[in-house]
Amino acid sequence: RVSGQFSFCISRTSLGSPRILESDPSETRSHLLTILLDESVPRLVKTHLSEFPITTVQEMGWAGRKNGDLLKAAEQHFTIFITADQQLRYQQNLTGNTLAIIVLPTNQVPVVLNLLPRIRDAIANIQPATIIEVPLPASLGS
Repeated sequence: RVSGQFSFCISRTSLGSPRILESDPSETRSHLLTILLDESVPRLVKTHLSEFPITTVQEMGWAGRKNGDLLKAAEQHFTIFITADQQLRYQQNLTGNTLAIIVLPTNQVPVVLNLLPRIRDAIANIQPATIIEVPLPASLGS
C-alpha cells in the first residue's frame, strides 16, 4: 500500500492492458473486505448487513472447529472475524495474527439488532490485527 491519501490498484481495460487507478482508500478497502461470521453470532447480522461480503462459519463447512483452528483458517480467507465469544482474546494467542476481530457483547437477537449500527461502524473503522469490542448500549446496562 502506498502511504498518503490515495491507494493504487491495477485494473484491466476492455483490451486487457493494465492501467493504474487512483481511488479513495475507504472505497478500495470496502472492496477488499471479507467477513466471517462465527457460529456464536446470529445469522441475522449477515441479512441486515447485506452491503458487506459476509460468509458464515457454517457456509464454509467449518462448524464445530475449535477457536485456534478456526482463526487460522479464517486468517487465510478473510479480513474480519465477527464473534460473540467474550473469552476469545484470552483463550487464544493472537500475536502475529493479521485477522481483525469484532467481538459482540452478546448473541441475544434483540440486543444484536440494536447493535447493528455499531457493528457497521466497527467494520468501517477496524484495522488489520486489531480487536474491537462492541459495547452494550447504555440503555441495556452492562
